[in-house]
Amino acid sequence: MFVCPNCQHVVGEYPEQGVVAVVCASCTFKYEISGGLVKAFTSRQVQLRGPSQGQRAVYGRLFELTVAPSTRETLRFTFQTDRDDPWIHIAPGDRAAVVYGMRGEKRDGLLFVVNRSSAERFIIGKPGDRSKYWSVIIGFGVAIVGGVVAGAISAPALVVVAVAALSGLVCAKIMARVLKPKHVLQPEELLVLRARQQLLAEKRTIMQLRSEVAVEIDARVTLKRRLGDLRSRMSAVQLEAYATRIAATDRALQSLDAQLDVDRQLVREYDRTLEIIDIEYDSSVAADEISSEGSTVMQDRLAELRSAEERRAETTRQLSANAEVEELLRGHSA
Repeated sequence: MFVCPNCQHVVGEYPEQGVVAVVCASCTFKYEISGGLVKAFTSRQVQLRGPSQGQRAVYGRLFELTVAPSTRETLRFTFQTDRDDPWIHIAPGDRAAVVYGMRGEKRDGLLFVVNRSSAERFIIGKPGDRSKYWSVIIGFGVAIVGGVVAGAISAPALVVVAVAALSGLVCAKIMARVLKPKHVLQPEELLVLRARQQLLAEKRTIMQLRSEVAVEIDARVTLKRRLGDLRSRMSAVQLEAYATRIAATDRALQSLDAQLDVDRQLVREYDRTLEIIDIEYDSSVAADEISSEGSTVMQDRLAELRSAEERRAETTRQLSANAEVEELLRGHSA
């Protein structure tokens, strides 16, 4: 899931292959995402500044990344960083995505590279870095002009410095807003875009929740296996003193089975909801709008999902009420 690096809102999904342009409905920054299979990746050290008196040479690193966005074409990206170590880890055969900030239809600067195979993101720049740089340059120029004008009218030195600093600072802030590479959207387009990205935000949340429940299921299955093995060993020695512990283990296994049932049911509900979100999102893209019917479907579906989560939470509370079983589960999970 692609998250806007400027405002942290969900904007879209990384393409498996191809090049897509997306606009954030929150801050209206625009991005170009190129995704595909890595064909080649190389890097070499380059000198950024030569040695001078009392200072060593400064080195950076030049990277070259070749990505196949389709079976018929390749894209080559060349970029340089101030770090001189091979800190970006990508290998041929990995799936990767390259993200640029956009100013209209033109690239405004490389932001980051994502190794989707290892889920690593390597940050190169930030949205609007170029506009911030030029706003500072312009502000500095205005500060000089302001200082010269103040000096020309024989103003005191303190006044000259204050005028230069204030005029430069105000100008830099104004120009940073003016030069910020925001994309212009019509009100109707913005409403549709916000609705779509809200669907993707819901999808991201549900995927995270599903992952958490899946981890809990794996842990409970492992614990159930351990308790079952322990029960078999206690039964095999036929020791009367173990009767109470075997009974407690049986209750613990029943509790685990009950919890696993509601966990697996919730995972099925999550999977169904994710499929519905995909259908609604793809339908909205095909129709280029969000229908009121689709919004109602999603509201009803999310309400059902919250009900399933509440049922699972209630089952968990009921099972935890058995202190003896809970103590046995805690002891063996530890």
